[in-house]
Amino acid sequence: MSIAEINATLAALNWRQISRTPRGQIILLCDATEAQWKAFVKFDSREFKSSRDIRSSQMEWINSRIYIVELPSPAQDVYSFMFGKYLLSHPVVGTYLDTHGRAFVPNQRMYEPDESFGPTEETEVALPSGLKQWWHWSTLKVEIGIMRCWGRSTGQLDWKAQRWASFPGVRYVLCVALQRNMTSAQYKLYKIEQQGLRLPEQKPIPVGFPQTQCSTLMKALL
Repeated sequence: MSIAEINATLAALNWRQISRTPRGQIILLCDATEAQWKAFVKFDSREFKSSRDIRSSQMEWINSRIYIVELPSPAQDVYSFMFGKYLLSHPVVGTYLDTHGRAFVPNQRMYEPDESFGPTEETEVALPSGLKQWWHWSTLKVEIGIMRCWGRSTGQLDWKAQRWASFPGVRYVLCVALQRNMTSAQYKLYKIEQQGLRLPEQKPIPVGFPQTQCSTLMKALL
């Protein structure tokens, strides 16, 4: 399926009906090969899209099919932006940790986070095996679910965290389950002890507004 055909399939969806999809249910879009999915993601990353337009980062390629796992939401964008702003506000962190946004890594599986952060060159450490450029290396991946919920079912938040656990250089995965109106949220912070291992079961922790401290090891992130 070509990029144009994937976009045409998206355009033909009944978005009023799609918007009523229950939380935790993913939506089958179309069949596609991995090469077709990669081509679509690369094309989509070059397109300017508002918060009302669906992005490839809100989809997943699973077993030769493309699924919609999140719907466009300003709340997701606002939460992602504010988290990054807060994290990098500390002068030391802002010097040695950089934001990579929703960037995918070209020579790896085509997964996209909602936000990501990794060391800057000032840290003077070696890149992990399999990564060729500094912006390819994110030690922290962030997933923000509004349509997605907790669980290891295909496409859900813990499922995506497990995908990142097999990704080179990732040391933490922060998953947030957020209400669309941003009145409440829960989070899980996974520490990747060894690449490829199954992540332990966790119970979600309520986010205490206006601020919740995540006890991450900054040395590991850097």
